[in-house]
This record gives sequence, structure tokens and C-alpha cells, in this order.
Amino acid sequence: MIAEVISNLNIGDAVALTPRDEQVLRKMGWSEPSPGPNPNWRYESNDVAGLMRTVLMVRHAVYEVLRESRATWSTCALGVQKGIRQRKR
Repeated sequence: MIAEVISNLNIGDAVALTPRDEQVLRKMGWSEPSPGPNPNWRYESNDVAGLMRTVLMVRHAVYEVLRESRATWSTCALGVQKGIRQRKR
């Protein structure tokens, strides 16, 4: 699973995060944004424990760091891991 939080790199001249907000994300384990293909704060996990950590990290980032009262989530499938069965439709 890959989760992302917006960064100041990705919004032009606007500022979404203060230096303190960025420090909080760093301490939580988010990877720093960089110009190019990963302009947002990012966290990757590939097991159940990582998934649970990701959910908690995103919740904290949305409500405590970004100080949003609600959030919009989107998901997309990047592929199926070996050994995981897909449902037949």
C-alpha cells in the first residue's frame, strides 16, 4: 500500500505545511517529498502490520497535521501480490 500526504512542493506558491508540520511527518516515518515522480510525503507498506500503521499515520496526518475536519480517500489497484487470490466476478 502506498499512502501520500500533500507537500508544499506540489501546490505551487501555496503553503499547506509549516516547518513544524513537516517535522511531525518526518518523526512519524513519512518519506520526504522530492521534485519529480514523488512530490508528496509518502509511506509504503506491504504487510498487514504495515497496513494498520499506514491507516493510523494517514488519520493522524489528516486530522492533526493538516487540521482537516473531513477527508476524501481514493484508491487504485497497482497489481496483485503473488499468492493472493482475486475474486471472480
